[in-house]
Amino acid sequence: MKTKSAKLLIAAAVFASVSWPGAASAQDFKDQLATLLQKHNLVEVAGLDLQAADERVREAWGAYFPTLNVNAFVGRQGKSNNQADSTQLNPRQATITLTQKIYDFGATDANIERSKLERRSAETFQKIAVQDLLLQALTAQLNIIRATELVDYARRSEQNILKQQTVEKDRVDAGGGQVTDLLQVQSQLAGARTRLVAAEGQLQLARNFYKRVFGTFPGPSAGKDVPLVPTTVLPASVDDAVEMTQAGNLRVKAARLGADVLKKTAEATRASSYYPTFNAIGEIISKHGVDGVDGHETEAIAKVELNFPFNMGWTARNTVRAAELTEEAAFRRSNQVFTEIEEQVRNAWQNFRTARSNALLLNQQAELASEFLKLAREERKLGKRSLIDVLAGETGLLNAQADATAAKRDVAINAFTVLSFISNLSLADVEVVAYTGPASSLR
Repeated sequence: MKTKSAKLLIAAAVFASVSWPGAASAQDFKDQLATLLQKHNLVEVAGLDLQAADERVREAWGAYFPTLNVNAFVGRQGKSNNQADSTQLNPRQATITLTQKIYDFGATDANIERSKLERRSAETFQKIAVQDLLLQALTAQLNIIRATELVDYARRSEQNILKQQTVEKDRVDAGGGQVTDLLQVQSQLAGARTRLVAAEGQLQLARNFYKRVFGTFPGPSAGKDVPLVPTTVLPASVDDAVEMTQAGNLRVKAARLGADVLKKTAEATRASSYYPTFNAIGEIISKHGVDGVDGHETEAIAKVELNFPFNMGWTARNTVRAAELTEEAAFRRSNQVFTEIEEQVRNAWQNFRTARSNALLLNQQAELASEFLKLAREERKLGKRSLIDVLAGETGLLNAQADATAAKRDVAINAFTVLSFISNLSLADVEVVAYTGPASSLR
């Protein structure tokens, strides 16, 4: 019964935080995330791209509307005629032409559809920017907590060994201790300091990443909120994760949209290269003193025009073929994108499972180290254990707890990474609890 309870506690430690939620603190962090996802430069840039795509859609629809062209000139014209009087006139002419496209064999329709697809692509990239930023923000927060905990444990381990070193040194100076014991303590102290230096280096790297995401270095309260592992929205298996990736991954969707854009480009190119365009044209010309005729004239014309520029070297065939090959390359490239992302999501899932297993095992190791330390202290009182054994037990417990705590943060980071691959990571699913600091380990 005791073993079963311990396992339940260990599992709870992996998939929960160190304390119950603090409503105000949790809301502060979620508000910070919400603001970040709205005002970060990457999100705003993606929004500008989307606005530009909206404008291009309106531009493409403009091909259905008539085009008005106004042309006017004034000048000085002299005309010599051997059989009549020469003239010197000041000609003036104004021309208004209204052109309405009647039919172009689908070129305009293809261009409009292409602009719509480009708009959807821009919208998808905006979602990618938001989701990537959310993952980075959660990772930055967890890395700060993880690195701070490692530094805390490393410092406590160093301080614990320093105290034991003082005790051993006093014993040696008094003639009652062993030099070998003192050397062993000093060796452990060197190892603890090495661990502390590494932890402090990781903390600085975490601070740098935090600044890249949030724009400022983390303050004293930056790690007060701990994002929880999103167990309710995680896929049940790696196969489910791959299936959800194929259906919903935003980068796969963007690649497919890119291929569809080029397909419409090929259709528009084929229509404009192989077929003519029919236009309805209405034109009014008002002129005075033009072509040596002194007086005012007005002309009006309505006509249907066929326009078909064709290069006699048959370059239209090359243009169309190039567009078709580009379309085929984009389609194959989109399939390759899924292949690569499938590998990444499988790796992310495996990293999550590995981190979860490590967290469970390291929690068990910490429990065992705690039990060993308790027994070692009792045996020390009975004279069955040396002080070095107790010291080793205390150091081992601190290191085990540090590793277990770090593994717990890794579980959350890898879980959020899996969700980002299946495009199921949203602010609504992020839950946080107030952080109270590493648990006391040397009791």
